[in-house]
Amino acid sequence: MNLVGLNRLAWDLEHRRAELREDLAEALLGYPLTNRERRAVLARDAAWLLAGGMNPVALRNLMVSLGVPHSAMYALPTPEEATMWVTFPSGGDEIRGYLAVPATSDGTPPPAVIIAHENLGVTQHRQDVTERIAAAGYACLTVDLYSRIGGRPPQDYTTPEERRAKAFLAAADEQAVPDLEAGLDYLAGRGDVDASRAVAIGFCLGGGLVLSWATRTDRLSGVVALYGLPELPPAYSPTGRTRSRIETAHTVRCAVQAHFGGSDEVIPLDQVKRLTEALGESGQDAEVFVYEGAGHAYHDDTHPSHHREAAELTWQRSLDFLAAHL
Repeated sequence: MNLVGLNRLAWDLEHRRAELREDLAEALLGYPLTNRERRAVLARDAAWLLAGGMNPVALRNLMVSLGVPHSAMYALPTPEEATMWVTFPSGGDEIRGYLAVPATSDGTPPPAVIIAHENLGVTQHRQDVTERIAAAGYACLTVDLYSRIGGRPPQDYTTPEERRAKAFLAAADEQAVPDLEAGLDYLAGRGDVDASRAVAIGFCLGGGLVLSWATRTDRLSGVVALYGLPELPPAYSPTGRTRSRIETAHTVRCAVQAHFGGSDEVIPLDQVKRLTEALGESGQDAEVFVYEGAGHAYHDDTHPSHHREAAELTWQRSLDFLAAHL
């Protein structure tokens, strides 16, 4: 490229930088857009820069310089990341899952992350989180624990509490934990994933499930539980009696990282304290974090309880955990 061409490219980059500032300010810093709408804005601008030869690392650095918050980084396009819905067998049934697999620079299969969703199912937000983890370099599968009933939690309820109870009952440990295990089996059989290195992450309903899974398998090197209920009330348990994760926490077979909101209206802090003590008796690496001022579901940026500071710190700690154990 001659000098005139270089000068033109430099002018174009600076001009687009100004436009990027405007786009990002509107899409990320002030307007209540959905993640997909944010992604569309970033995809348009980032694709222009990638086409011009900017590598993905430099692109992310540019976004930081433009003031994009850390929590929005996952909205950047990841062209080397394959996403798809997949199916696999579990207990004689066909289970589906949302899968995101990154391409590695040397072709080495990436390690595996299994996600257990909350009581809303595989929402758009949960798909976004799956893609965020893949963008960090891990093959991530979110298992649809409601596959047998159409991919949604039960809809025949009259009150919010009845909705939650039925959602938990439809994904009880006895069925859901084997489904998660089947998801890991599926990844092991793909050939492009190293499922011998695996961590599970769970949210709310799924947070409790991964704690339960950690007491039953030696295939996981760690679990991350976000506001998983330490104790299920009788209405949420298929036995009609309280189901305690605390009573079995001392038997976990892998490292554990757990996150709770200090103002969670669903999970009493006394339960968090007792869970912490029980995990301490396991002999495994275990850390429990409580975020002051954060409520239940604080990590979900589509939820009214979203707490940005707690969510960002939780995310960074989770990524650090993955790096340490995978």
